Amino acid sequence: MADVFSVLAADHDRILALSNQLTGGSSVPPDEPKKRKAIADELVMELSRHEVAEEMLLWPAVRERVDDGAQICQTALDQEKTSKRVLNELVHTKPGNEEFDTLVNTVAAELREHISYEQNIVWPKLRLRLSQPEALGLGAEIEQARRRAPTRPHPHVPPDPGLLRKVAPAAAALDRMRNAFVRRP
Repeated sequence: MADVFSVLAADHDRILALSNQLTGGSSVPPDEPKKRKAIADELVMELSRHEVAEEMLLWPAVRERVDDGAQICQTALDQEKTSKRVLNELVHTKPGNEEFDTLVNTVAAELREHISYEQNIVWPKLRLRLSQPEALGLGAEIEQARRRAPTRPHPHVPPDPGLLRKVAPAAAALDRMRNAFVRRP
């Protein structure tokens, strides 16, 4: 069983790898529109699951445990809110044009900023406040929540943990049905 920091770090690594594939990272990005759309869709799914799990579990723990937790959470949630809007636009944009490329680069930049904030500002403070059993328990809860989370951004749903526990399963089921029927470009 992995602790919360290991679970989230693995998510971050997976998300950044997809972002780098899409932008080209240190190489040339794929130029085939179908391949770019498939990578973008996978990035959106991974990031959507990750953010919902954080909103349900990580941010409440930070708010409760860390001295300046309310302010830290507000900064992170503001970043995530912006990201959800851009991801939602990306979902509805076809690859092979300037708008798609701009959205991809915006998502990549926002990801790097948000992940840096979490890992360098949030995690050190939370580590000091969680025992090892608590960190392991939170990691397990986040893994479980992530598996049941929506696979698309829902920018109009507030990041309220109680509300998310109620609506996330239904949104996830709807998202999975949409994903099954989406036609690839």
